[in-house]
Amino acid sequence: IRWILAIAEWVAGLDGARSFVSSPDPVVLPLLVIGALTVILWQGKARMVGVLPVILAGMMWMASERPQVLIAENGALVGVLTDEGRALSKPRGAGFVARIWLENDGDRVGQPAAAARWPTFDTGVARMQVGTREVIHLTRKRAAQSFDECQAGQIIISPYDGALDGPCQFYDAGKLAGLGSLVLLENQVITAAQRSGQRVWNSPRRHNRAARTKSN
Repeated sequence: IRWILAIAEWVAGLDGARSFVSSPDPVVLPLLVIGALTVILWQGKARMVGVLPVILAGMMWMASERPQVLIAENGALVGVLTDEGRALSKPRGAGFVARIWLENDGDRVGQPAAAARWPTFDTGVARMQVGTREVIHLTRKRAAQSFDECQAGQIIISPYDGALDGPCQFYDAGKLAGLGSLVLLENQVITAAQRSGQRVWNSPRRHNRAARTKSN
Protein backbone atom coordinates (compact mmCIF):
# COMPACT_ATOMS: atom_id res chain seq x y z
CA ILE A 1 0.00 0.00 0.00
CA ARG A 2 2.86 2.41 0.82
CA TRP A 3 4.44 1.72 -2.59
CA ILE A 4 1.11 2.33 -4.35
CA LEU A 5 0.55 5.59 -2.48
CA ALA A 6 4.12 6.72 -3.18
CA ILE A 7 3.73 6.07 -6.92
CA ALA A 8 0.34 7.81 -6.96
CA GLU A 9 1.81 10.85 -5.20
CA TRP A 10 4.72 10.96 -7.64
CA VAL A 11 2.42 10.77 -10.68
CA ALA A 12 0.10 13.43 -9.24
CA GLY A 13 3.09 15.76 -8.86
CA LEU A 14 4.12 15.56 -12.53
CA ASP A 15 3.49 18.56 -14.78
CA GLY A 16 0.22 18.11 -16.61
CA ALA A 17 -0.85 15.23 -14.36
CA ARG A 18 -4.23 16.88 -13.97
CA SER A 19 -6.13 18.43 -16.85
CA PHE A 20 -9.56 19.99 -17.23
CA VAL A 21 -12.18 19.49 -19.93
CA SER A 22 -15.39 21.40 -20.49
CA SER A 23 -18.71 19.79 -19.63
CA PRO A 24 -20.31 18.22 -22.75
CA ASP A 25 -23.90 18.41 -23.96
CA PRO A 26 -26.22 15.96 -22.13
CA VAL A 27 -26.46 13.58 -25.10
CA VAL A 28 -22.68 13.06 -25.39
CA LEU A 29 -22.03 10.75 -22.42
CA PRO A 30 -24.96 8.35 -23.10
CA LEU A 31 -23.84 8.12 -26.73
CA LEU A 32 -20.26 7.44 -25.64
CA VAL A 33 -21.36 4.73 -23.18
CA ILE A 34 -23.60 2.99 -25.74
CA GLY A 35 -20.80 2.89 -28.29
CA ALA A 36 -18.20 1.68 -25.79
CA LEU A 37 -20.49 -1.06 -24.43
CA THR A 38 -21.25 -2.22 -27.96
CA VAL A 39 -17.53 -2.60 -28.69
CA ILE A 40 -16.80 -4.36 -25.38
CA LEU A 41 -19.83 -6.64 -25.00
CA TRP A 42 -20.90 -7.49 -28.55
CA GLN A 43 -19.48 -10.54 -30.29
CA GLY A 44 -17.84 -10.75 -33.70
CA LYS A 45 -16.95 -8.04 -36.20
CA ALA A 46 -20.35 -6.40 -35.82
CA ARG A 47 -19.21 -4.92 -32.52
CA MET A 48 -17.06 -2.43 -34.44
CA VAL A 49 -20.30 -0.61 -35.26
CA GLY A 50 -19.97 0.83 -31.73
CA VAL A 51 -16.92 2.80 -32.83
CA LEU A 52 -19.17 5.19 -34.79
CA PRO A 53 -21.12 6.45 -31.72
CA VAL A 54 -17.81 6.85 -29.85
CA ILE A 55 -16.35 8.98 -32.65
CA LEU A 56 -19.58 10.98 -32.95
CA ALA A 57 -19.64 11.57 -29.18
CA GLY A 58 -16.03 12.79 -29.28
CA MET A 59 -16.80 15.23 -32.11
CA MET A 60 -19.88 16.52 -30.29
CA TRP A 61 -17.88 16.92 -27.07
CA MET A 62 -15.26 19.06 -28.83
CA ALA A 63 -18.01 21.17 -30.40
CA SER A 64 -19.91 21.69 -27.12
CA GLU A 65 -20.34 25.34 -26.16
CA ARG A 66 -20.67 26.69 -22.65
CA PRO A 67 -23.36 29.29 -21.76
CA GLN A 68 -22.32 32.90 -22.27
CA VAL A 69 -23.79 34.22 -19.00
CA LEU A 70 -24.55 32.26 -15.82
CA ILE A 71 -26.47 33.66 -12.83
CA ALA A 72 -26.57 31.86 -9.48
CA GLU A 73 -29.99 30.93 -8.13
CA ASN A 74 -29.77 33.45 -5.28
CA GLY A 75 -28.14 36.21 -7.36
CA ALA A 76 -24.91 35.98 -5.35
CA LEU A 77 -22.66 35.44 -8.38
CA VAL A 78 -22.60 36.14 -12.10
CA GLY A 79 -20.23 34.54 -14.59
CA VAL A 80 -19.60 35.78 -18.14
CA LEU A 81 -17.66 33.75 -20.70
CA THR A 82 -14.84 35.79 -22.25
CA ASP A 83 -11.92 35.04 -24.57
CA GLU A 84 -9.75 34.51 -21.47
CA GLY A 85 -12.27 32.22 -19.75
CA ARG A 86 -15.18 32.70 -17.35
CA ALA A 87 -15.12 36.12 -15.65
CA LEU A 88 -16.75 36.15 -12.21
CA SER A 89 -18.38 39.18 -10.64
CA LYS A 90 -16.92 38.57 -7.14
CA PRO A 91 -13.51 37.33 -5.94
CA ARG A 92 -15.10 35.82 -2.81
CA GLY A 93 -18.47 34.40 -1.82
CA ALA A 94 -20.57 31.68 -3.49
CA GLY A 95 -17.37 29.64 -3.69
CA PHE A 96 -19.11 26.33 -4.38
CA VAL A 97 -21.00 27.77 -7.35
CA ALA A 98 -17.83 29.41 -8.69
CA ARG A 99 -15.89 26.15 -8.47
CA ILE A 100 -18.61 24.17 -10.29
CA TRP A 101 -18.87 26.77 -13.07
CA LEU A 102 -15.12 26.86 -13.63
CA GLU A 103 -14.80 23.06 -13.54
CA ASN A 104 -17.61 22.69 -16.09
CA ASP A 105 -15.83 25.22 -18.30
CA GLY A 106 -12.66 23.15 -18.10
CA ASP A 107 -10.96 26.14 -16.45
CA ARG A 108 -8.26 25.40 -13.87
CA VAL A 109 -8.06 28.87 -12.24
CA GLY A 110 -9.57 29.76 -8.87
CA GLN A 111 -12.30 32.28 -8.11
CA PRO A 112 -9.96 35.26 -7.40
CA ALA A 113 -8.17 34.77 -10.73
CA ALA A 114 -11.50 34.43 -12.56
CA ALA A 115 -12.77 37.61 -10.87
CA ALA A 116 -9.69 39.45 -12.13
CA ARG A 117 -11.02 38.92 -15.66
CA TRP A 118 -14.05 41.13 -14.88
CA PRO A 119 -13.24 44.55 -16.37
CA THR A 120 -15.18 46.99 -14.18
CA PHE A 121 -15.66 46.88 -10.40
CA ASP A 122 -17.31 49.95 -8.95
CA THR A 123 -18.27 50.00 -5.28
CA GLY A 124 -20.82 47.21 -5.11
CA VAL A 125 -21.58 47.40 -8.85
CA ALA A 126 -19.91 45.00 -11.29
CA ARG A 127 -20.52 45.83 -14.96
CA MET A 128 -19.63 44.03 -18.17
CA GLN A 129 -20.65 44.57 -21.77
CA VAL A 130 -21.82 41.33 -23.40
CA GLY A 131 -22.52 41.91 -27.06
CA THR A 132 -25.28 44.50 -27.30
CA ARG A 133 -26.28 44.05 -23.64
CA GLU A 134 -24.77 45.25 -20.38
CA VAL A 135 -24.72 42.83 -17.47
CA ILE A 136 -24.76 44.56 -14.07
CA HIS A 137 -24.37 42.72 -10.78
CA LEU A 138 -25.25 44.60 -7.59
CA THR A 139 -22.97 42.87 -5.10
CA ARG A 140 -23.57 45.01 -2.00
CA LYS A 141 -26.81 45.87 -0.24
CA ARG A 142 -26.15 49.61 -0.08
CA ALA A 143 -25.35 49.70 -3.80
CA ALA A 144 -28.53 47.74 -4.56
CA GLN A 145 -30.65 50.14 -2.53
CA SER A 146 -29.23 53.26 -4.21
CA PHE A 147 -29.03 51.92 -7.77
CA ASP A 148 -31.62 53.59 -10.02
CA GLU A 149 -30.56 52.78 -13.60
CA CYS A 150 -32.90 50.71 -15.74
CA GLN A 151 -32.23 51.13 -19.43
CA ALA A 152 -32.98 49.02 -22.47
CA GLY A 153 -30.28 46.43 -23.04
CA GLN A 154 -29.33 46.21 -19.36
CA ILE A 155 -29.58 42.96 -17.41
CA ILE A 156 -29.43 43.77 -13.70
CA ILE A 157 -28.98 41.11 -11.01
CA SER A 158 -29.36 41.71 -7.29
CA PRO A 159 -29.17 39.21 -4.41
CA TYR A 160 -31.45 41.57 -2.48
CA ASP A 161 -35.12 42.45 -2.92
CA GLY A 162 -35.72 45.63 -4.86
CA ALA A 163 -37.64 47.39 -7.61
CA LEU A 164 -36.56 49.28 -10.70
CA ASP A 165 -38.72 51.16 -13.19
CA GLY A 166 -37.76 51.00 -16.83
CA PRO A 167 -37.18 48.69 -19.79
CA CYS A 168 -34.24 46.76 -18.26
CA GLN A 169 -34.34 43.09 -17.31
CA PHE A 170 -34.18 43.08 -13.51
CA TYR A 171 -33.72 39.94 -11.42
CA ASP A 172 -33.80 40.42 -7.66
CA ALA A 173 -33.85 37.87 -4.83
CA GLY A 174 -37.62 37.48 -4.91
CA LYS A 175 -37.79 36.89 -8.65
CA LEU A 176 -34.84 34.49 -8.65
CA ALA A 177 -36.45 32.47 -5.85
CA GLY A 178 -39.14 31.38 -8.28
CA LEU A 179 -36.91 31.01 -11.33
CA GLY A 180 -33.75 29.44 -9.92
CA SER A 181 -30.40 29.87 -11.63
CA LEU A 182 -30.37 31.50 -15.07
CA VAL A 183 -28.54 30.93 -18.34
CA LEU A 184 -28.42 33.88 -20.72
CA LEU A 185 -27.91 33.07 -24.39
CA GLU A 186 -27.83 35.61 -27.23
CA ASN A 187 -31.60 36.13 -27.45
CA GLN A 188 -32.93 33.84 -24.76
CA VAL A 189 -33.08 33.42 -21.00
CA ILE A 190 -33.32 29.84 -19.72
CA THR A 191 -34.30 29.29 -16.09
CA ALA A 192 -33.72 26.29 -13.84
CA ALA A 193 -37.48 26.11 -13.31
CA GLN A 194 -37.97 25.64 -17.07
CA ARG A 195 -35.42 22.82 -17.16
CA SER A 196 -36.53 20.93 -14.05
CA GLY A 197 -40.19 21.95 -13.79
CA GLN A 198 -41.88 23.06 -10.60
CA ARG A 199 -41.19 20.70 -7.73
CA VAL A 200 -42.05 20.81 -4.03
CA TRP A 201 -38.45 21.74 -3.18
CA ASN A 202 -38.09 24.55 -5.76
CA SER A 203 -41.54 26.14 -5.81
CA PRO A 204 -41.75 29.95 -5.37
CA ARG A 205 -44.08 29.47 -2.38
CA ARG A 206 -41.47 27.40 -0.55
CA HIS A 207 -38.70 29.91 -1.28
CA ASN A 208 -40.88 32.81 -0.14
CA ARG A 209 -41.65 31.01 3.16
CA ALA A 210 -37.93 30.38 3.65
CA ALA A 211 -37.12 34.02 2.97
CA ARG A 212 -39.76 35.21 5.48
CA THR A 213 -38.48 32.77 8.11
CA LYS A 214 -34.92 34.00 7.58
CA SER A 215 -35.95 37.65 7.84
CA ASN A 216 -37.86 36.96 11.06
